[in-house]
Amino acid sequence: MKAVEALLEGESGKALLVVGAPCVGKSTLARDALMAGLRRFGESGAMMTVSGRQIADVIGDQVIRELGATSQARPVTTLSAIAFRLITVMRSRSGEPLPRLLNGAEQDALLRSVCSVHVAHVRAGDPCGTCSLLREYFARDDWDGVLADAVAGNDGEGGDADSGVGVNAAFVMQLRDMLARMDELGVSEDREGTALSALRHWSPRVERLHVQWRLAFALRREYETAVSRMYPGEYRLDSSRLLVEGAKAVGMVGDDDLPRLLVVDDCQDLTFAGFTFLKALRGAGTRLLLVGNPDEAVQTFRGSYPEYLFDQIRRQLGAGMVRLPAGGAGNGRVEERAVDHVDGYTYRDLVASRISLSIRSTQDETVPLPQRPGKLPQLPASLPIVALPQADPLPGDGSLKTALYRSADEETEDVVWRIKQAHILEGRNWNDMAVIAHDNATVRTIGERLRHDGVPVRYSSVTRPLKDEPFVQGLFALLELAMLRNQTVPALGMNLQQTALYVRSRVATVMGCPLVSVGGGRDHEGYPARLEPVDAAMNALASLGKIVTCEDICRGMRPTMCLAVPPTMRGRPGTLELLVTPLECMPWAGSCTDGSNGANGPSPGAIGRPSPTTRSSMSKHRKATNSSSASMPCTCCWNSRMTRMRCMAVSPV
Repeated sequence: MKAVEALLEGESGKALLVVGAPCVGKSTLARDALMAGLRRFGESGAMMTVSGRQIADVIGDQVIRELGATSQARPVTTLSAIAFRLITVMRSRSGEPLPRLLNGAEQDALLRSVCSVHVAHVRAGDPCGTCSLLREYFARDDWDGVLADAVAGNDGEGGDADSGVGVNAAFVMQLRDMLARMDELGVSEDREGTALSALRHWSPRVERLHVQWRLAFALRREYETAVSRMYPGEYRLDSSRLLVEGAKAVGMVGDDDLPRLLVVDDCQDLTFAGFTFLKALRGAGTRLLLVGNPDEAVQTFRGSYPEYLFDQIRRQLGAGMVRLPAGGAGNGRVEERAVDHVDGYTYRDLVASRISLSIRSTQDETVPLPQRPGKLPQLPASLPIVALPQADPLPGDGSLKTALYRSADEETEDVVWRIKQAHILEGRNWNDMAVIAHDNATVRTIGERLRHDGVPVRYSSVTRPLKDEPFVQGLFALLELAMLRNQTVPALGMNLQQTALYVRSRVATVMGCPLVSVGGGRDHEGYPARLEPVDAAMNALASLGKIVTCEDICRGMRPTMCLAVPPTMRGRPGTLELLVTPLECMPWAGSCTDGSNGANGPSPGAIGRPSPTTRSSMSKHRKATNSSSASMPCTCCWNSRMTRMRCMAVSPV
């Protein structure tokens, strides 16, 4: 593209904005511009940023393979990574502590600890000023029960390890977003008064905002104190603060530390802090190529305002705007699908056009909607939207299928069935299918249902802390069960019933995590193990325990019996068999010191308290287990009351 060539050949500090509709090749254009910049400015003279690390790795591998070799480890990265690198360079030269990123899980834990302190204040009858703001914010006297409703098992989750108080996860998430927006907008501590003074005209809504902002400012001060206390002598930054500090670092590093060309793909997802960072880079002489489409923004809930941002890119950065025509640099897949169609487009193209032309701008625009940058072409019946005639064959061309469900369970079952059918009957690869939902809860529900049926699932982003991931919980449950082998029941501080509940909860966690599967092979990951057969067996044992006495067990039970599975089901794949074995009385052989034969089992009437002679000979009988023959325990072992039952769930055959 001539405009890109002019940017590379022109003077430094210029900016260019390229806008295009979906699937026209915007990312391809950005990658080609990066390659041209690397050839012109050297291996470290050009960089490209994308929205996520996974996409960066894919495009980065393509760039390195095309170059053959490069001294730059990551020519394609994220904007936050560039800011982190510049901050590191600046602080290393001044001898200050190097920056370390404060991840989301650590930030959530600190915010929970800050909130739990005030819950403890109220419950101790010693509220502080922040507690009063919380009471005013929630507009109820028992606000501590709302904030700490994880204790009651409601929407909250987690808690501070020291205080033991659970804190509502939704409140923590909103507080974290509030702090991020304040950082991005530059509302620092010394500007809090200016922000509050803007709310001088009274109204119920303004009064509510005044309470929210005062509470957010107070909690932010306590949060920053908690960070410095938790990480003394360290320079910790969260993701929102990173770009703000990166903009300051741009003017404190040398020209050789800055890229001469920066290509920004998906620029519609830039936050205010990211825009400020780019503005600082342009002021330092970096050429900027910004590629995107306002309609494709997915970070608006995190502080992205795409239409306003594109307007400010042209105003503050002085960027010229170029429209990328349909099919200009893309792969042509959309056009190829429509070539054989009678009207030249498919039903999916019509629906996509309707959606594109239905997205209005939050900014005042003088350009008609179909002519705005990034819009798909206007098709018949797309604007205004009108129903197609009944005889129109377009909806039946197979390019788009729709379904209306009566319940969430029906939706989940149908989605899972369609995915499995596409893989089994059509031979479609698992990696070629995706599930996109409105919220993370639906994604998790469908994902766990797919895993239950043996379908490999990979989530596109981390939607919960690492400690809440099933495989992490299963790993720690395994460790806790292993530690029980080195402890006795009295040492646990729990009675027998509490111990049983503790063990069962850990076993259920292990069985429900992806670490345990059955029926797997080279071409199949297997299915999740199920706890239901073990539950059924244990319930059966509990029922038998109410009607079968110790004497009945001694007279009729063999040392090893499978009670969990009917004989016709034993040995089948996926079947869990429960083995019941005397704990201390493993196979015995030989004669006992009291004259009975261990192989013959206990004599009639021998059940009772062991005699002193029997008790004194128990240690000898424990050493008599060298034989591998499956025989009944001797009389003295039965009399010693050591017939406690041990249940083992063995792996499927």
